[in-house]
Amino acid sequence: RVMAGMLKRVAPLSYEAWVDYQVCGAHLSHAELEVLRALLEADGAGGVRARPGAELDTAALAGVGLSKREVAELIAKLQPAQKPDFELDLSRFRPPEHFEARMAEAVPEGAG
Repeated sequence: RVMAGMLKRVAPLSYEAWVDYQVCGAHLSHAELEVLRALLEADGAGGVRARPGAELDTAALAGVGLSKREVAELIAKLQPAQKPDFELDLSRFRPPEHFEARMAEAVPEGAG
């Protein structure tokens, strides 16, 4: 969480890409993509629209090659997900001198 919060502050565009593609994104199998292709089509103007009357029941999903487990996984991937917020609580940060003192206490006398 701390590393993600640091990334958010130092490289916000990289942070957003990481959240969008890795944290909140999902990889789709070939069969899952075929399901989406059966439900959606290009609209000819650079957009996407639902195919008229497109609907896939359990049998149709199995016909595309999805097992019951894969159907359940696809349904889980399509559920709404909340984006996590890795905002740092800067009020909890300590100055470097705090850690310097702790390290000095941890090192035995005469070592170093």
